[in-house]
Amino acid sequence: MSRHGFEGCFEFRIDADLVVLLWEKASKWLIWIERKSQSFRLESERIMIMAIPEADLLRIGKWCQARVPAKYLDQIRVECEIADRHVTIYESRPPWDGRGAEWIQFPIARLRYTQKTGQWQIYWRDRNLKFHSYTRKRPTKNVQSLLDYIGSGTDPIFWG
Repeated sequence: MSRHGFEGCFEFRIDADLVVLLWEKASKWLIWIERKSQSFRLESERIMIMAIPEADLLRIGKWCQARVPAKYLDQIRVECEIADRHVTIYESRPPWDGRGAEWIQFPIARLRYTQKTGQWQIYWRDRNLKFHSYTRKRPTKNVQSLLDYIGSGTDPIFWG
């Protein structure tokens, strides 16, 4: 059970105020977006159109969740944020001094989706937190192959 109470729910943080939730119900995947209101209550509305394929978003979400064993989730998480045409993968840790509720996010990689070709491409992050096209792995329609490459540690540019 996720912290939102939906069995099999996958959470993608878009920014500090928006969270996309994906979960399966009656063999269909439902997509909802939660927005914090000024009173900090969560309100929901249905998303009708999404440029990035839902199946790929779910695959990315499952991959992020599987990166860290459950017993370490209070110390480190691998999370992702969705934008219009890309998904950014982050390593998140609690504040080093124990103050505050916001976890510190460090970008690991970005996966950019091109709707016209249906292909995903990896982008790497430089020391100034800018992303650049990663030329050692060609764009592909199979996002899982890119996730496997990032997770393999083949190139330390992603995980150090």
